[in-house]
Amino acid sequence: MYFTDSTVTSDFIVDTLEDFWESEKYRFEKIKSLIINQDNRPENNSRRTQFMKRIVEFYKKYQVDIRLAYYPPYHSKYNPTKYRTKSLKSRREWGFMRNSTNLETPMNQYNALKQALKPHLRWHGARLSFLALFLLALLKVKTVNLKELALGFEGRVLVESHYKRLQRFFGDFEIDYPEIARIVVQWLNIPQPWVLSIDRTNWSFGSHHYNILTVGIVHEGVAIPILWWMLKKKKGNSNSDERMRFIEEMLKIFPSAEIRCLCGDREFIGLAWLRYLLLEPMLAFCLRIRATDKIEYNGKRLAAKVIFAHLAIGESQRLQGSCLIWGYPVSVEALRLPDNSLLIVIGQPDCLGLIQDYAQRWGIETLFGIFKTRGFCLESTHFTDPKRLRKLLALLTLALVWSLKTGLEIHHLNPIPIKKHGRRAKSLFRLGLDHLRHLILNPSLPNFSLFLQSLHFLSCT
Repeated sequence: MYFTDSTVTSDFIVDTLEDFWESEKYRFEKIKSLIINQDNRPENNSRRTQFMKRIVEFYKKYQVDIRLAYYPPYHSKYNPTKYRTKSLKSRREWGFMRNSTNLETPMNQYNALKQALKPHLRWHGARLSFLALFLLALLKVKTVNLKELALGFEGRVLVESHYKRLQRFFGDFEIDYPEIARIVVQWLNIPQPWVLSIDRTNWSFGSHHYNILTVGIVHEGVAIPILWWMLKKKKGNSNSDERMRFIEEMLKIFPSAEIRCLCGDREFIGLAWLRYLLLEPMLAFCLRIRATDKIEYNGKRLAAKVIFAHLAIGESQRLQGSCLIWGYPVSVEALRLPDNSLLIVIGQPDCLGLIQDYAQRWGIETLFGIFKTRGFCLESTHFTDPKRLRKLLALLTLALVWSLKTGLEIHHLNPIPIKKHGRRAKSLFRLGLDHLRHLILNPSLPNFSLFLQSLHFLSCT
């Protein structure tokens, strides 16, 4: 028997429930849901009452799934005992929390995600609402095509209204890109020193050419983008001036970051670029050079392929002593690849493990694959305005990090099997993406609890 000083029936019920749960919950550690069979009095039967307010507060406090059910009064025409022959469709055998208090509805996924994003982004509420709707829709439809995204937006408005809202956001809203970069680093808690990978991705849509220069922090095999530029009016490689300004902007975002090295393929070479990297304070680097590039070694200036011509497939060598490329001192390592080509990597003087560090460059290729064919179908965008495309990449980055962080947490609890070739059966990103999509596409009370856990992964801890 319970006694409280509550004067309102609804408060009495919840006060009693709280007292019971505080004193007895240790006996019911395996209980995941509480089903409460309350009467149908006016004080209890509406989602607008004090009772509903208190029961939702109880859920938020104790994180126990609540289901509210009642049998209608005996005299009610819906009473299942009195009217046994009536179909289930014509009587309320069970009533559940509805609308804003129905914890398994898709709209509550949206509300929960919006609240999880709020501490990290200094955005207006309407913009946070849009971001939550966008991320949920993106994970549903797996494409950045605006018409498809509009179909995935929650809410009772017309699809055309969602489409116009998408257009307004990408046309009008200004994003703080350094803020996005810092958020993704916090969410993933990426340890230092960082291995950075720099590269471009490009494609065409009709007569328009997309050319995006990106740098990312390699983490769990994926380069997490922290800066991206749209290279204007060109299809080809970046030049040294563009790269230098690009890296300077990145260093302004993370001025105190400890960087192990910057990895780049054969596009990212040249005298001016190498001189910039060697300036004090020196930025460590692992850059692949062409087999035809000349190296000054032991008093001779020879093509790299000549110096390493003796290497058999699978063999590697590090040049000892003084090595110069374009007149600057560097370390040089080479590896003969299975296709008989040479992988030749240069780094700052006295740097060891160049080949091993350079192998992490592939993380940016994985990133581009996620953004394109294996994740969000970036090439399906019809944006031709560089500013709009840059905003889109910011939102894709948030979705990438959410999926990757979720995959990491699942992997820690239940490790992904390793196949005979030595790689995981499924990538961490794919594991997290599939998990989130299942929760979003199949809203239910148990799945909502798992969805809340996935939001906890974004708590920067």
